[in-house]
Amino acid sequence: MPFSTFATDDSGAVTVDWTVLAAAIVGLGVATVAAVRTGVISLGGDIETSLSDASVALLSFGANTPSSPLDGYQLLYPWQNDDVLTYWQTETFPNMTDQDLVALYEQYAQIATSGSMPSFMDFSYAMLTEMTARGVATDAHLELFETALQTYV
Repeated sequence: MPFSTFATDDSGAVTVDWTVLAAAIVGLGVATVAAVRTGVISLGGDIETSLSDASVALLSFGANTPSSPLDGYQLLYPWQNDDVLTYWQTETFPNMTDQDLVALYEQYAQIATSGSMPSFMDFSYAMLTEMTARGVATDAHLELFETALQTYV
């Protein structure tokens, strides 16, 4: 008997065959859920533990210190330590091209202009300091910084 005839036949023993086949499929589904359930619950618990024990990395820089190139500028955001500032100034900025540094500065200064991100203002100042040391800061960059700074003053 061809499958199409078998599939459309609803008489007698064929109906019993479909009922048994459907019950077997449901049984396999239930068995699969039972087998996977314990592992999924355990994995969920492991993920919850990992996330609750995790700490967020601080990607910003520290407070203004006399040895900092930010002398004279009062940081706007309450940074936790000076290590991150030192890292950005000694590891990140020197490895950036002038073009990348200027592009990042312009992006951060624009965001700082919104008035809702004082940390971006501090980053902008640090980048502007590096740009000035490299001789790539322009009057437009200084004006953008002054405009952003007026948002917080």
